[in-house]
Amino acid sequence: MAKERRGIGLGTAINARMIGRVFRDLDATHVYELISETNLPSRRMAEACGLRLEPALTCGAAMPDGGERFTR
Repeated sequence: MAKERRGIGLGTAINARMIGRVFRDLDATHVYELISETNLPSRRMAEACGLRLEPALTCGAAMPDGGERFTR
């Protein structure tokens, strides 16, 4: 069922709402979303919510050698 729901804007709507609420309810000053460089759908979603790439920030994740990915 998840595949049938892709591309209808639900992720963008939820993401935008979450961003608005953390600023309003939690007095956040910044929001960071970690998206793989190759995950173009997620990057487009974040950009549609008003986020932008900040080249000065770097992040990484460590996984056991040969370990399975925990994201799509």
